[in-house]
Amino acid sequence: MRKILNNVIKKLKPSEAEEKRIKTLAESVLRISKKIGMKVGFTPMLCGSVAKGTWLKPAELDLFLLFSERLSREELEKQGLKAAKEICRRLHAKWEKRYTEHPYLRCLLRNGVEMDIVPCYDIPPEKIISAVDRTPWHVRYVLKHLKEEQRDDVRLLKKFCKAQQVYGADLLHCGFSGYLCELLIIKFGSFENVVKQASKWYPQVVLWLEKAPSKKELEQFKAHPLVFIDPVDQKRNVAAAVSYESFFRFVKACKEFLLAPSEKFFFAKPKELSVKKLKGILKKRDSKFYILLFPKPNVHEDVLASQLRRFEKLLKYYLEKEGFSMHRVEFFILDNFFGLLLEAEIWKLPKIMKRVGPEILSRHAKEFLKHYASKKAWIENNAWVVEDERKFQTIEEFLQWFFKGSAKALEQRGIPSYIAKQSRKLLLYKGDSELVKLSLRHEDFRIWLRKYFAKNLNIF
Repeated sequence: MRKILNNVIKKLKPSEAEEKRIKTLAESVLRISKKIGMKVGFTPMLCGSVAKGTWLKPAELDLFLLFSERLSREELEKQGLKAAKEICRRLHAKWEKRYTEHPYLRCLLRNGVEMDIVPCYDIPPEKIISAVDRTPWHVRYVLKHLKEEQRDDVRLLKKFCKAQQVYGADLLHCGFSGYLCELLIIKFGSFENVVKQASKWYPQVVLWLEKAPSKKELEQFKAHPLVFIDPVDQKRNVAAAVSYESFFRFVKACKEFLLAPSEKFFFAKPKELSVKKLKGILKKRDSKFYILLFPKPNVHEDVLASQLRRFEKLLKYYLEKEGFSMHRVEFFILDNFFGLLLEAEIWKLPKIMKRVGPEILSRHAKEFLKHYASKKAWIENNAWVVEDERKFQTIEEFLQWFFKGSAKALEQRGIPSYIAKQSRKLLLYKGDSELVKLSLRHEDFRIWLRKYFAKNLNIF
C-alpha cells in the first residue's frame, strides 16, 4: 500500500517549479491587493488549498477581502465588488460576477489560473454574519494544526474522493469539502488511518477535534450520516453536505481499497457501456425504460442538480400515486443535455380501478357513497369499495398530461423552473430499442448508463 501511495503522490504533487510559479503569482496578487486595501479599507488574505499547501493541479486561488464589521451588508457588497474589479484590472484579468450568500468575482488570470475574489467581514467566528466569514478562520486553524508531512495525505484523500465522485460540498456531488478532508487528516493522522477508520463507519458517525458535542447540539444534525463538529464553530457540521449516498460510496471505496490497494482508486477513468452489453442487461431485466431528455440551459450545474433532485422525487411520487410501480428514477447531466431515466416495473394498468373507502360505520361513509353515487360499490373487510376508472392507463399518457401547458402552468404544478422552461423541447424515449438508439448517439450517456447499472452501495 505504501508503495502505491508514494507513486500516487508523485503524480499528484505539484513540481517545485509549479509550486514556485503559483507562490510567485500569489505574492503578486497579495502585493497589489494590499495597496488597494490600504486605500479602500480592507485586509487581503489568501485562502483555499493554495494558502494551506494542500492544492491539486490545476491550482486555483481564493482571495478574501476582509472588511470591518461596522460596514453594512450593502456597503460590503458595493465596496467589495468595486475593489475586486480594481484588483482584476491591475492584474489584467477577465472576470465575471457570481453569487453565494452575496456576490463575488470569478476571474481568469493571464497565465490561465482561476481566482475567486470574495468580500467578507473580519469578525470572530461566534459573531459571523455570512458563511464566508468563517473561511479565514478555517485557513488559520488548518495552518496551525496540519503538520507539514500531512499535506500530501490531504492530497491523497482529496484525489481519492474525486475519483469516487464524492468530492465537493456542492449540490451536484453532495460530498466531502476540502476543509473536511483536511480535518479528517488532522483527526486521524494520515490517509491510511482515515481509510481504515472509515471502512468501519455506519451512520451516524460523530467526530470532533476540540470539544465533544452535547446531545442538544447533536439534535440539529440528526438527519446527517456524518457529523464533524467545526473546531472553529461548535454549532456547525463541516460534513453537512455529505449525503447518505456519498457517505456509503466513500465507505465502500475505503473497504475495497484496503482489500486490494490500487492506483485505480485515485485515477478512475470513465468507462462506457458497450451496446452489446447494454442489450444483454436489458434482456435480463425485462422492465420498461423511459428517458426524458432536455437541452441543457445556461445555468450552473449546482442549480440544475438541485432542481433535478426535487423533480426526481416529484415525478416518482406522482407516477406511484397513479399506480405505476417504479423500480428506479434517476437524473443525469450530460455535456449538452440533462434528463431523467425512469425504470418501471408496472407501466400499463387496466381501465378499471378499485377505490377503498371508509369503514361501514364510519361517519364519512355516507359522504363517500354520495360522492361515488354513479359507481358500483361493494364491501370488503368491513369497508366500502367502489369501482372507478383510471385517468391514465400508461406512463406515456401520464407524461403527456404532466408536461402539458405553459412553463408557468408547469411551475404551478410543482415542476422546477429550469425544467419547466425547457419542457417544450422535451424528447421522450421509451423502451429498450430507443434506449439503445440514444446510447449509440451519446458516448457520455453510455458512461452514465454503466454507472447506473453498476451502482451498488451495499458495504457488507
